[in-house]
Amino acid sequence: MKDRDELFNKIHDTLKLPLSGYHQLTKSLELVLEYLEVDRCSLLYPCTANASTHMIPIEVTTANYPGANKLKTDLSTTSLFKHISQTVENTTEPVSFDLNNIESTQLSKVYKDFSIKAQIVKLIEQANGEKWGLSLHQCNSTRIWDAETKDIINTVAEMICPILSTLVDIPTLLSLVESATEAIDNSSLPQVLYNMDRQISYANEAYCQLHKRDLNDLLHQHGKQFFSEEEHDRYDQFFDNILKYGNANNNSTKITSDGEVVHTEFHGSLLNYNGNRHYHISLYDQTEKIRNQQQLQSYSDIQHAILEASDDGMLVEDLERKVIAINQTFFNTFDIPPSLLKEKNNQTLEMLKAGMDKMQDAEKIAQNVLSLSPSSEVKTSTLIYLKNGTILDLASFPLIHDKTIKGRVWYFKDITENTLLTQKLGFEATHDPLTKLVNRRGFDEELSRSISNLKDSDTIHALLYLDLDQFKIINDSSGHASGDLALIEVSQLLLNKIRSADILARVGGDEFCILLKDCPPDMAFQLAEEIRQDIDAFTFISGGKEYSLGVSIGMVTVDKTMASYEEALRLADTSCYIAKETGRNQIHFYTIEDQTVALRLRQNNTISQIHEALKTNRFVCYVQKICAVPNAESILDNKQYSYEVLVRMLDQDEKVVAPNMFLPAAERYKLMYKIDHWVIENALHVAATIQDQFNWLSINLSGQTIAHEDTFGIIKENLKKNNIKPNKVCFEITETAAITNPELGLELLTKLQKLGCLIALDDFGTGLSSYEYLKQLPADILKIDGQFIKNMLQDPIDLAMVKSIHDISHIMGKKTIGEFVESAAILKKMQEIGIDYAQGFYLDTPKPLQTLVAV
Repeated sequence: MKDRDELFNKIHDTLKLPLSGYHQLTKSLELVLEYLEVDRCSLLYPCTANASTHMIPIEVTTANYPGANKLKTDLSTTSLFKHISQTVENTTEPVSFDLNNIESTQLSKVYKDFSIKAQIVKLIEQANGEKWGLSLHQCNSTRIWDAETKDIINTVAEMICPILSTLVDIPTLLSLVESATEAIDNSSLPQVLYNMDRQISYANEAYCQLHKRDLNDLLHQHGKQFFSEEEHDRYDQFFDNILKYGNANNNSTKITSDGEVVHTEFHGSLLNYNGNRHYHISLYDQTEKIRNQQQLQSYSDIQHAILEASDDGMLVEDLERKVIAINQTFFNTFDIPPSLLKEKNNQTLEMLKAGMDKMQDAEKIAQNVLSLSPSSEVKTSTLIYLKNGTILDLASFPLIHDKTIKGRVWYFKDITENTLLTQKLGFEATHDPLTKLVNRRGFDEELSRSISNLKDSDTIHALLYLDLDQFKIINDSSGHASGDLALIEVSQLLLNKIRSADILARVGGDEFCILLKDCPPDMAFQLAEEIRQDIDAFTFISGGKEYSLGVSIGMVTVDKTMASYEEALRLADTSCYIAKETGRNQIHFYTIEDQTVALRLRQNNTISQIHEALKTNRFVCYVQKICAVPNAESILDNKQYSYEVLVRMLDQDEKVVAPNMFLPAAERYKLMYKIDHWVIENALHVAATIQDQFNWLSINLSGQTIAHEDTFGIIKENLKKNNIKPNKVCFEITETAAITNPELGLELLTKLQKLGCLIALDDFGTGLSSYEYLKQLPADILKIDGQFIKNMLQDPIDLAMVKSIHDISHIMGKKTIGEFVESAAILKKMQEIGIDYAQGFYLDTPKPLQTLVAV
């Protein structure tokens, strides 16, 4: 905990400031609130159970958890303060309240309403017999009040006790709570009080005048009826916010008794009125201000529209098709003299007609203009292509003021530059900037379109996936500029081999795809072989050096049975990979019977499943018991066990995927750390509510997880977030993983052990350097490799290994666990040896972790 002496010094200094006793105490409570990181710190008076009235004279809170004063709780009827006074009566030490065993329904509701999850109260008795209560609340989480915290509370109570006697008399403080409402009658602002049912209990004269209603007409009315129906949701939210935060601000439109619309801005808070909690609302009449704004807006609407379009041509007409606004850009766009406006008597159609001879498709544009009435609500947009190459976007929309159509706006925007740029970007988006061939995105679109067209056709296409061999040598030896030239030359070679209807694309650094349209398999294979031979014979020269290349080609036929372009590319890409993997510079032609491709695709599919399971939370934590071995007969009668967490994956049908079906792939493709991190987060979250039901929970960490920089932070964060004691968690690390990453393993294990977690070395005894690393690694538990346990009854060497590991472990002060306990005989032999814990199918089979919560 932080320096407590610093806290006491600050409180001591505060109590010596030239302030009133009230402010000295308030500032002192603020220091306690911050130091102990609680959500409320308050003083209760009188702290006696038989008092008729209790109050909170001084209270400080965090912003998210306002207290009794801010929320104006009904102090005269609440049972909370009586409960507190009864609990701490005749005590000298701070009392921690058990909030899980509150029998009173009313009292439970008060604790819930105030979000109290932990409470401690110190009784302060003065020399004159008066009793106060120093109360602390934790609202954002549960909390166990430790001895040091109680000691701090005792010291604080002793320090502030002399100041309590300097406060004004308590009856005066109580009367002040009620007398605050006197200011309502004397205020020129409209003010109103609502009871907790949101009915009007009282309103001052200014409020009655604003609404043009007598007080008798307002009393007991539900305030919502004075608001338009559209405002009802905002009305409810406003009162909800007052109840939640103690105050709120809003603005709205209200209707008076004679139907006049009134615009108001209002502020709400809570106060006690006639002994009960009420909503207090102050209103500010904004009606005149809003009307002035609306009037100004009406004057500026047309001018504003023109200013908005000042850089583009614009014409505004009224309902009689008379021009009421037009800018110079319009005349410039269509090369029309401004004098024509007067000559044609301000006719809109004459202005538009004058520009028709500059348009390429004048008749179509004329029809669009004539078909639109000035009073139409329709918004339109069309392109105009001028003969000089300019492209205009003609937008037409109604001119509306005060919900009434006043005319129509014709807006001409020059989009020539943007259109040409879009066309250029469109080409660049689908083409490779180096070779000018179609890129991956463009090829995907072409292939998808071609496959869609095959649905009702017997046409067969062929897809070739090409990966250049030995291309990296050019980049490494002569630089990337030379590599780029080589790619351009290869692209030209490929272009010379295909037909105009075929599609050639560069889909990666040195990867190409060719879609051979309407090409039978034998012809496609022949072309693929010619390409392979041509590239094999191709020599690239750079800087006086000659380079030879090869190409691995995957080939697949594409017909109406092909499900999608993704499937076609996946088969071709996998076939190309196999061609490269089995010797390079060859062709692999995929067929339905191709088992090599099928195996590779299954592996790839497993990786996709893992990614999807991580994204959609389709992993499940299982657990298996770890039983203490006091003696062989009583092991299954233990009341409390430890558990090892085992991970399972669910497929799309929610069926369990066995670990050996996905964990090897996860290891190979570097996804194991993500799975381990998922297990840490989810296992600790579920176990948080049942941590008193087990000795410890073992979680496995892979070599990837040990090496990952975020692992320790994730463990620490989840222990804290779930409020789990570190000694309730054991992390299992295989001997192989620890030896593979000795420095990282030692660093992580040391940090975890300092945090308070247990450490277990799994599969111990399989490595050649087991005992050497055992002296270095900070392990608490050794899990003897299951193969030794399983065979020790038949193999004397395995039995000797088990005894050796166990004896050395005990000499070093470590516990031992025997795995693979599959029979009573194995268990009995472990008991004879003295092994501490046992785990295996004879004792327990894995089951979902969630089943422990349900017990």
